[in-house]
Order: sequence, then C-alpha cells, then structure tokens
Amino acid sequence: MQQMEKLHIRAIGYNTVIDMDLSSPHPMLRHLTLDGKLEKLPEWIPKLQNLVKLKLDNSGLKHDTMKLLKSMSNLLTLSLRYNAFEAKRLHFQDGWFKNLKELILIDLHQVNCILIDEGAFPSLETLELHKIPRLEMLPRGIQHLKKLKDLRTPSYMHLKNKKRYQRSECIIKD
Repeated sequence: MQQMEKLHIRAIGYNTVIDMDLSSPHPMLRHLTLDGKLEKLPEWIPKLQNLVKLKLDNSGLKHDTMKLLKSMSNLLTLSLRYNAFEAKRLHFQDGWFKNLKELILIDLHQVNCILIDEGAFPSLETLELHKIPRLEMLPRGIQHLKKLKDLRTPSYMHLKNKKRYQRSECIIKD
C-alpha cells in the first residue's frame, strides 16, 4: 500500500461520518477523494506532499477547512462538491493555494459569497462554479486571477442583479 497513488473513500450513508485517523499518510498518494460527512478535515491531508488532486464531496465542512489546505504546495486541483462546505462565505486570502490550477465548486447550497484577495490563486487557470443557488454574483476579487483562462459558470449568474453586485453583502469580516 505504500505505492498507492489514488484513494477514493465513500461513506455508506448520507449521515455516515468518515473518521480516518492515519498516523502516517501514504507518501505516494497523488489523488484523494473523500465522499461523506467529515466532522473536521483529517489532519493528515495537509501532510500529503505529493497530493495533486483533492475532491471533497458531501463533507459538510466549516470555515477552518481552507486554512488547513492553503499551503499544500503541490495541489493542482481542488474540488468541493455536494455541500462539501457549509459556511456562507468562502474567503481565499493572499498567499493561499499558490500552485492551484483548477478550483471546482459545485452544489454548495449555503455559500452566498466568495471572496478572492489579491495574491490568492496566482496560478489558477480554471474556475468552475455550478449549482450555488445563493451566490448571485461572480466572486468578489475575480479580477485578481491574472492567469485565469477558463471560467465555467451558468449564464444566469453573471449579473443577475447588477445593483446587488454594487452594494454587495459580501463583506470581509475576518
């Protein structure tokens, strides 16, 4: 198992919690998918030095998740899907995810605001936003994504309500 490069773990039921305490994570792991409830992000995930792709599905994680993942230097793709994140606001700060090329956010029903600070995602090329019903505007700070080549989002989101965009409730409170 020391040579394992891909790991996909799926909980049996919707409310089943994935509880994996690995004292020594697999050093060769490059792709990880966790599909199911997580009470918190396993502490061993940020220690996966070779991880390039992380998918979290149905996790129900809260605010501190991004702070644990932000410095993963080899992470190229981050996918948060199907209520993987249950906070109202996603805030990506300066210096976070320096090498990330692809960010996929799908089916996040609680998120109503995405903030991207200047200096976050300096390598991001693809941003995918789908089925985020409370999000009524493009992420605030999207102009800071200098290498963005591909924005995938439903057409209804673009300027659903231009006045709301101008008086946005998306305020930095950190």
